[in-house]
Amino acid sequence: MNKTILGLALLTAATLLAIPGDFNGNGMLDVGDLGRLEYFASEHLYDPGADLNFDEVIDKNDILLLFEAVTQGKPLPVMLYRERIQRYQENIHISESGLTVDIPGTCNASPLLTFATIDPLPDFDVELGNTKISPPVILYNMPGRPDIETATFTLEVPEEHNEAAGPPMLLMGNYLPDRLQKEPPKWKYMGYPAMEEFNVTYASRKLTWTPDFALTEGFESTPIALAVIYTTESPTRSSASNSEDPPQTRDGSHDFEFLENTTAFTGFHTYGTKNFMFQLMVDAPVGKVREMARDFEKAFELIGKQGMPQNFVYKWGAIRIRVNVIKNPPPPKKGEEDKSQNAECNRTGYLSAPFIETPLGVLTASQRAETCCHELFHYHQFYYACHSSALFLDEMVGSWSEYLISPMGEYHQPNNCTFSRAPINGLYMKSWTDNFYVNFYHLFAAQHAGDHGYNLHFFAQWLVNVKYPGKQIWPAVFSSSAYLNGDGIGALKAGIKAMNPKHTLAENYHEF
Repeated sequence: MNKTILGLALLTAATLLAIPGDFNGNGMLDVGDLGRLEYFASEHLYDPGADLNFDEVIDKNDILLLFEAVTQGKPLPVMLYRERIQRYQENIHISESGLTVDIPGTCNASPLLTFATIDPLPDFDVELGNTKISPPVILYNMPGRPDIETATFTLEVPEEHNEAAGPPMLLMGNYLPDRLQKEPPKWKYMGYPAMEEFNVTYASRKLTWTPDFALTEGFESTPIALAVIYTTESPTRSSASNSEDPPQTRDGSHDFEFLENTTAFTGFHTYGTKNFMFQLMVDAPVGKVREMARDFEKAFELIGKQGMPQNFVYKWGAIRIRVNVIKNPPPPKKGEEDKSQNAECNRTGYLSAPFIETPLGVLTASQRAETCCHELFHYHQFYYACHSSALFLDEMVGSWSEYLISPMGEYHQPNNCTFSRAPINGLYMKSWTDNFYVNFYHLFAAQHAGDHGYNLHFFAQWLVNVKYPGKQIWPAVFSSSAYLNGDGIGALKAGIKAMNPKHTLAENYHEF
């Protein structure tokens, strides 16, 4: 039997599946199903039964969904609604499954908009206490184009929500890859209280969200999860939104302001400073959050002095930079890295600006200030380069930026830097080795040079503090088209040329 006939036979079986993803018909999801789905993807074959995320193509995203279902028992999406959006359709209005979407604009393609659900929400580990989450709706192939200024999303709030406990909250999730692309993509969630700063309103048991920034490019693959967080419990003195809330306090030169204690659950307390909004998505010591806020504000000032762009309102409509405090990851197994102090800056999603996530371990880490500065530097990089830059350079300058705030001085070594010398040709090599997941990860990862960037921060320190004291390299790097185009070597060359036109990258690194 040739490949074409075999493919047709397999796809016909897929169409008649009793269990989605069970391509070998043995009544369970296993490695055999993964192998067949990989075959569908590699041969560019299509059948609705193998299109696990309903985007009309069999690709890496379907493989990842089935991989997580096989290895971790995660549920597969269930389709609720589909409609093809016509090219240049002026007004889009869709109402289905408790969600209404209004987009006053046109789309630059003819996508098949799909609503699906995954219940329970995958990768959701926030402590909710006595609250509930409404059945989530997953949106695929959101139509639009960059000149659309507003879109309105309205979710129906379950009737069992107790109005006396306060307004419900909008939960939004993006399916985002790990910044270093060493882990498979995961759902990342943010809670939006019904308050003006989040452009969320609540009335007549409907929660409405109107983002105040344009829909960005990249509609073809990243899904959005939307749900309502609500409570059926009566309010208590210590937890209800009208309880004895913590007062506004002043912390040094920065206001540390209590903004919101949403409904009657443990987490989701929201605080703000001049440039940041801190949401406790887990029970955390307010005093430690205040200390972290001070570190972030100091880092913001220091990075601004390096000439990095800071007009985030213009690009994302975000008044303050979002920082989510989340639970620590599970304890590491023997030989594994402890990730409880690993913060992360998540890239911009469909309808969200970038945001920073800090596990509870960061609050008490000895190098908390350096971590804040490092992740904030990535936030600025997202603004400037939209994540198209070379990953090794992102990590190189992110690690270099830590000395700006470190009490240990300019030449301290961050914990993630293990070698003081890394070869230039190593920048073109992967920074990780094969493991159990590599056959699946290689489909998603484009750059694996993060570790080289960590190590090369020493080279950056040497350039600005030893070789060319009194001069700066980063304004030239970040104004370079080579940086925007992902050519890290070219960006470094441009930066060094700005410091001294007679010296080359190779000559400087050889001397280093």
